[in-house]
Amino acid sequence: MPYSCNHQQSKHRLATLLVCCRFVEFVGQETRSSNVKAVYPDAGVAAMLSHQWTDKAFGVDSLNARRPVSADDDLVVICCPDPFAAEECQRAVRQVGEQDEKAGALDRPVVLFNQRLSSGDVGIGLNARRLRDNFLKRFTVTYSLRPVGEVGTVFRRFPEQWKVFIEEPELPGRYRLAATRPNRPAGEALDLIIMQAFGQAPAEGEAQQQSSKGLLSTIGATMASMQRFMRSLSN
Repeated sequence: MPYSCNHQQSKHRLATLLVCCRFVEFVGQETRSSNVKAVYPDAGVAAMLSHQWTDKAFGVDSLNARRPVSADDDLVVICCPDPFAAEECQRAVRQVGEQDEKAGALDRPVVLFNQRLSSGDVGIGLNARRLRDNFLKRFTVTYSLRPVGEVGTVFRRFPEQWKVFIEEPELPGRYRLAATRPNRPAGEALDLIIMQAFGQAPAEGEAQQQSSKGLLSTIGATMASMQRFMRSLSN
């Protein structure tokens, strides 16, 4: 194993890799894509998976490669890109677009699985941050589950709207729906929702919207299955 971290960190990383591999398999099966490519930031991880997972039904490459994606790839999943791989990630997406334009074909889907491009802003210049943020705006969030401190969670599964759940103080482990929004609530808007949930601010109307289904719905449903799979790993 090409890891220099402690046992717990290694276990967590291996679990993440396994979940991403299962996700790529499931999405390939659900979309009936014959050529699915999983692209990892680490060339060592890509080599390990290619060597040890010989019966996998998808291709594996790394962002370090000169051409991590090819024109034959029906679906590209970039697994766990971090801030250090932001430039390579954007380059890979550009390559997909250039290949499609050259072939005169429709844009192929690119999925960012468990992306962390927006974390670790320390040391990133303003221009680089703007480029990264504009890049992420091109994507639609199909599944997201993020905690809000110790009081709740912000959740979305496409095509549904963003939902804010608050933990019941008298029922640990139980959550209630506090708000639904068409866009991801954050900052002061999220603070206001939490305050309203605890009776500390006046209530306000909530908007409703509908979205079409397709590949995005499939990814959202697959992520729900992956969440159950992740829980099984901890048992």
